[in-house]
Amino acid sequence: MGGGTSKRSRLENLEEDPDMEVDLEEEEEYQEGGGDQRLVAGVKNVDKSKQKLSSYPSELSKYRELETVDLSWNFIKSIPNYHCSGLNFLRELRIPFNKLEDLPESFGNLRELRILDVQGNALSYLPESFVLLPKLEVFFAAKNDLRQFPRELKSMECLHTLDLGYNKIVRVGRTIGTLKSLQHFSITHNEVKELPPEMGRLKHLQTLDLSYNELTELPKELGRCQQIMFLDVSHNFLRAMPYQLCECQVLQHLDCSHNKLVDIPQQYCYIRTLRRLNVSDNRIIGFDGPIHFWINLQSLDVSNNNLMVIPLEFSQLPLLDLYMHGNPELKIPDKALEGGTISLLCYLGTIGAQHRMMSDYIDSLTFSNSDKNKDKQDEEGEEIGRLIAGDNTNQIIVASTSEERSKIHEEIRQTREWLEADPRRARLAMTMKEKQKVLRKEVEQTRKFLAMKKMELGNPHVLLMERARYTGILNLKSTNLKSIPPEVQDLKDLKVADFRMNTLTALDEHILGHETLTVLDASHNHITHLSSQANLPSLKVLCLAFNDLKKLPGDLARKAQGMEVLYLSGNDLSSLPETFSELRVKDLYVSENKFASVPTQILDMTQITKLSLSCNALSFIPPQMANLVNLQFLDISFNNIKELPKQFGELPNLERLNAGFNPLGPELPACLSTLPKLAELNLDFSDIQTIPLEFGEMAALQEIQLEGNNLEHPFDVIYKKSPLLLVSLFDTETESLDLSNCGMEEIPSEIGRLQRLYSLDLSDNNITTVPFAIGQLYNLVTFSLEGNPLKAPFNQVRRQPYGDLAIVAFLDTQAVELDLTGCSFMELPESMQRHSRELESLNLSDNILHELPDYFTSFQNLTSLVLDNNRFQEFPEEVCLLRNLEVLSISKTEISEISPSIVELEKLEKLALDSNDIREVPKCLVLMKTLEVLQLSNNKIQELPLSIGNLTNLHVLDVSCNDIPTLPPSLGDMSKLEVLDAKINQLKVVPEEIGECDNLKHLNLSNNVLVALPQRLGRLKDLVALKLAANQLRKLPYEMLDLEFLEEVQLYGNPLPNVPSALNVKGTENSRFLMQSLQKILYPSGDPDAVAAGGSNASKMLQNVGNLTGTLNGSPKARRTLDMDAAMEGSPAATPS
Repeated sequence: MGGGTSKRSRLENLEEDPDMEVDLEEEEEYQEGGGDQRLVAGVKNVDKSKQKLSSYPSELSKYRELETVDLSWNFIKSIPNYHCSGLNFLRELRIPFNKLEDLPESFGNLRELRILDVQGNALSYLPESFVLLPKLEVFFAAKNDLRQFPRELKSMECLHTLDLGYNKIVRVGRTIGTLKSLQHFSITHNEVKELPPEMGRLKHLQTLDLSYNELTELPKELGRCQQIMFLDVSHNFLRAMPYQLCECQVLQHLDCSHNKLVDIPQQYCYIRTLRRLNVSDNRIIGFDGPIHFWINLQSLDVSNNNLMVIPLEFSQLPLLDLYMHGNPELKIPDKALEGGTISLLCYLGTIGAQHRMMSDYIDSLTFSNSDKNKDKQDEEGEEIGRLIAGDNTNQIIVASTSEERSKIHEEIRQTREWLEADPRRARLAMTMKEKQKVLRKEVEQTRKFLAMKKMELGNPHVLLMERARYTGILNLKSTNLKSIPPEVQDLKDLKVADFRMNTLTALDEHILGHETLTVLDASHNHITHLSSQANLPSLKVLCLAFNDLKKLPGDLARKAQGMEVLYLSGNDLSSLPETFSELRVKDLYVSENKFASVPTQILDMTQITKLSLSCNALSFIPPQMANLVNLQFLDISFNNIKELPKQFGELPNLERLNAGFNPLGPELPACLSTLPKLAELNLDFSDIQTIPLEFGEMAALQEIQLEGNNLEHPFDVIYKKSPLLLVSLFDTETESLDLSNCGMEEIPSEIGRLQRLYSLDLSDNNITTVPFAIGQLYNLVTFSLEGNPLKAPFNQVRRQPYGDLAIVAFLDTQAVELDLTGCSFMELPESMQRHSRELESLNLSDNILHELPDYFTSFQNLTSLVLDNNRFQEFPEEVCLLRNLEVLSISKTEISEISPSIVELEKLEKLALDSNDIREVPKCLVLMKTLEVLQLSNNKIQELPLSIGNLTNLHVLDVSCNDIPTLPPSLGDMSKLEVLDAKINQLKVVPEEIGECDNLKHLNLSNNVLVALPQRLGRLKDLVALKLAANQLRKLPYEMLDLEFLEEVQLYGNPLPNVPSALNVKGTENSRFLMQSLQKILYPSGDPDAVAAGGSNASKMLQNVGNLTGTLNGSPKARRTLDMDAAMEGSPAATPS
C-alpha cells in the first residue's frame, strides 16, 4: 500500500513540478489505473539511460511537452517513424552508444531540437529530413559508419558544435562552408584526404580537430578563420603548413606532430598568442624567423625531428615544457635531456650559446665577405628599413633640439613595432643585414632539404669555388659534400673555408695544406680523422665540433702554431696528444666529449682565456687549474664534480664560471669567494642547500644563477626575489637591505654580521619571530617589520614612538639599558634571560606583570629597576637578591607590605614605593644606610619608624598622601635631608628637632591639621620652598619670618589673624617682601612674644599684602585645594587660590 501511494503522489505532483523525472513504468501503471490524463502533458524530462532497453520506448509519444530525453547506453536498434510526431517541444535528444543503424524520416518534425547526440552507433547516413532542423546547435555523431560529410547539414545557421570523429569519411564537401555559425568542428580519426577552400568561410570557428586523417595539404583559405584558437592536424601526411595561418592571431594551441613537415613557416613566429606548439615526429631541419615573438609559449615539442642546429632562442621563451629528444644531429648530452625542461633550457642558454656564438662568427665571415662584389639585390623597402632599424640615423635625422630628436626616435620605434606586428609588413622593417641573414637561412634550409632527399644540387661546387678565387672565402656549407673536392688545393690565397653540415668523414691534404688559410670550420660532419700532412701556419680558428673524432694528430701543435681558437665540442675525445700543450690557443672548447679528468696538457696552457669542459665525465678539478692565470671564462657544467679545490680560488682573472649540474652541495664552495674578478656565476642544479658566510666577499659578482637547488629557508625566497640579495645578505659592507615581500618565514641569523647596516626593510613577509642577531645591528636608523604576523613578545615590544626599532633594542644582548614600558607583558619572556650579563638599567613599567620569573635573580648587574604600574600584589622577593641594585621603583601596584629582605640591597640609593597599599614601614628599613631617596607617598601608612633618623644619607623623604599623625623626632638626625614632603597627612605637630636638618631646602607640610610650628623652624637658613597651605595655623614663628633665601611660600588657607588667606608667592624678592610684611603684621612691635593689635598701621599693611597677593576669588572649598603646586603655576609673583 505504501509503495502505491508513493507512486501516485509522485505522478500527481507533476503539475506542480513539471521538470521532475518520471519512471515510465510507473506512469504506465498509473494510466492503466485510470489516472488523470492531464498529468501526461506536464512531463518535460525523461531519463532512461543505462536501462538495457532493446527498443525505443513507445510511451514517449504520449508526452506532448517533452523537452529532454536521455536514452544513452542501451541496446536500441531503431526508432519507429511515428514516434517523432507530436514532440513539438523537444529540445535535447541523447541516444549515444546504442545500436542504431538509421534515423527515421520523421526526425524533421523535431523543429525545436537544439542538441542531438547519436555518437557510438552504426549510422551510415542521415535522413533527408535532417535539413528541416533549423534550430539545431549541437550535433555529436562520432563513432559511427558515416562515409561522407553529411550534406543534410547544409545551411544549418544555428549549428555551432559538430563532432564527426571516428567515422570513415573520405571527403569533406563544400557544404561545410554553409555552416556560418560553426565554432567547434572535429573530424578526427577519419580518412579525409583533402579539405575544400570553403573552410575559409567559417569565420567563427574556434576549435578544429583534423588529426588522424590522410591530409597531404591544408587549404590556404584556412587563414581566414581568424577566431580559431585550437588547431590539431597531427597524424596526417602534411608536407607543408600554409603560411596564411599566421593571420590567426588568437591561435593558442597548434599540433602538427606526426606529419612529414620539413620546416615551420617563419610567419608563424608572429602568432604571439601561441601557448602550445607540437611539431614532434616530423622531418624538421631547422627553425627560421623571430622566435622571440612567442612571448606566451609555454609548451614546445620538437622531439624526433632532424634538427641540425640548436635553436638558441628557445632558452629565451617562457617555456614550462620543452621536449627535444630524438634529434641525433644535435648531440644533446643525455644528462641535459634526462634533466627535463629546466635542464634543457639551462643547456641551451649556456653551452648552446657557445655553439651559436661560434656559428654566428663563421657566418659573419663566410656570408658577408663572399658577397663583397655582388650587385645589391632586393632594394624594395631598404630606405624605410634602414630608417626603422636606426641605421645611419645620424645622417637621416636632422633636428635642431634634443626634444625633436627624441620625438623622431619615438615615432621610428612605434613605426617599427607596427611593421613587425604583421608578418605581411615585417620585411619592410628589416635592415640589409637582417635580409641577408634571412636569405642565408633560406639557402641553408633548401640545401639541407635537398640533401635529406638525396637530390642533386645542380653541382654548385664549381660556382662556389669560382667565387672563392676572388673572395678568398669558400662557403660549401650544407652542400651534401661527402669529401673535399680536389680542386680546393688549386685555390690561392684562401682565407676562410666553411664545410659545415655535410657528410665529410675526413679532412685531407687538399684543405689542410693551405698555408694562407686562417679560418677552417668543418663542424657537423662525420669526420673521424685528420690528415697527417697538415700545414696551416696561418690558421687562427679551427672548428671541428660535432664530428666523430676520437683522437687528434700528434703534430697538430707544430703544424698550426698560430692557432688562437680551437673548437672540438661534440666529439668522442677522451685524451689529447702530448704536444697539445704547445698550442698557443686562447679559446679552447672541448665540451661534450668523453674526458674523465682534465687533460694535463690543458693545465700547462697558461695563455688560455676561455675554456669549456662541460658535458664530459669529470669527477674532480685538479689544484693545478690555478696555473691558468689568464683564464677569464670557464665552463665545467654537466659533469660529476663533487668539490672544488681550495686552489681554485686563486684564479686571478676569472670573470665567468659555469659549474651547474654538478653535485657540489650541500654548501656552496667557499673557494669561490676568493675569486677577485668573478662577475657571473652559474650553479644551477648543483645540490646547493646552504650559503657560506664567505659568499658576501664576492664584491664583483653581478649575476648569479642557483636554479634547481633546494636552498634552505629563507635563502630560497630571497633568491627568488633577487639572486644578488644573497650576496648583500653576507656582505659586511652592506648599508641598506630590502627583503620586503619575498615570503620569508624567518630572518637569517647571518644578518647580524652587517654592522654597517643603517636601513633594513623586512615588511610584508610571514615572519613570526625575530632572532637576537637583529640586536647586533647597532647602526640601524630605519627598520620595518610591518605586515608580518609577529608573535609575542615581538608584537608587544614594537610601540610608539620607537616603532620596530624597539625590537632591535630588545634583542641587543649587549645593551646596558632597556626600556620595555607599555608592552602589555603579563609575564616576562624567556628571551629576556639573555640580557642577564650586561643589563644595568631595566624599565618594566606600565605592563601587566603579577610576578617576576625565577631567572630574574640572574640579573646581578642591574643597578636600576623600574616596575611601576604593574599588577604586583606582593613584594617581588626576586628583587631583594639583586645586590648591586641602586634604584628600585615599584610604584602604582597593589603591594600592601614591604619585604624585610629589602635590607639585603646594601647599595640601594633610591627606593620608590609610592601609590601602593602599604600600611606599615618595616623597622628594618632604617638599616639601609645607603638610601638617599625614599618615596612612600600615596599609601596608607599611619606611622613612621621612630628610628628613621638612622637614614643619615637620606636626601629626599616623601611620605605625602598617607595617614601619618606625627613625625618622629629622629628626623633631626638626617643632616643631609634636602627635601621633606609630608603633605596631605594628619599631622598636628612638627617636632622641634626638624630645625636640626641644616640642609633642608624644600619643606611641604600642606593640607594637614597643624595649629603651630616649632620655633626652630627658623634655623633652616637654606630653606628655598616652604609650603604650609591648608592647615590651622594662627601664628608663625618669629624666626621663620627672617628666612632670607626663600623662593616659594604657600600659606593660603590658614586662619592667620589680620592676614588674607590667599598667600602664595614665588620668587626671592616676593617671598622676602611677604615675610617682612607678615613680620610687621604679626609682630608690629618687633617683640616675638607680642600679639598683633591691628589698627591703622595694620590696615595699611594688610592693604600692601593684598596688593601683593591679589584679590581673593573662589569659595572656601576651592581654597582648600590639595594640589598646592597647581595654584602656583602661571604667575611669578602671586596667584589667588
